[in-house]
Formats: sequence, C-alpha cells, structure tokens
Amino acid sequence: MRVHIITQNVIVFLFLTVLTSCNEEGCTDPSSTNYDPYATIDDGSCQYSYGVGDCTNGYDSPTGDDQLDAYCGAAYAYRCLDGKSLNDPSVVSVCSSYNQIKTSDAPPCPYCD
Repeated sequence: MRVHIITQNVIVFLFLTVLTSCNEEGCTDPSSTNYDPYATIDDGSCQYSYGVGDCTNGYDSPTGDDQLDAYCGAAYAYRCLDGKSLNDPSVVSVCSSYNQIKTSDAPPCPYCD
C-alpha cells in the first residue's frame, strides 16, 4: 500500500511539472529579435530591429514641421522605445495621422514603414 501511494505521488508530481512547464512566458512574435520558440505566453518583452529609421541615436526629425514631427516622434517612441510593432494600434494611429496631414513634398516618417 505504501509503495502505491509513493508511486501515485510521483506520477502527480511529474504530471504537474509537465503541465506547468508548457506555460513559459516570453516573446512569442517570430518577427522580433528576441523571439522565444519555447514561450507559450506573450509577456510583452518582444523587441524589434527596424530596417528604416535609426532607433539607436534618438529621434531625428525627417521634416522640421512641428505637427508632423509630433506624430513621427510618437511613432519613434512607440516603435524604438516601447518595442511596438508596425501593426500595433498605437503605431497605426499616429502613422495614419502623419500620412493624412503630410503634404506631397514631405518625406515619409521612417518609423511608419
């Protein structure tokens, strides 16, 4: 009887260990620079490297226009400082605003591409 109880406890322990190990937190976005293939729960830690816009030396105004720079600067902050993706609702919102008010001769915001 005692062996049966010990065996039963070992089985329960192993089951719980396997069950809890399946819920690893980490970055679940394969397009990020720190993607964790073993993570099953996204903990918001994803980081991104962008081919356009310099995220390493701070924000650099592409236009010199205060209103456009406010939107492009917000896109820089969301993408470079907060690590949000291009399809994040916050980024979509500021980039849409930038593109709606820019004139045809204004350059694109590098953090919206």
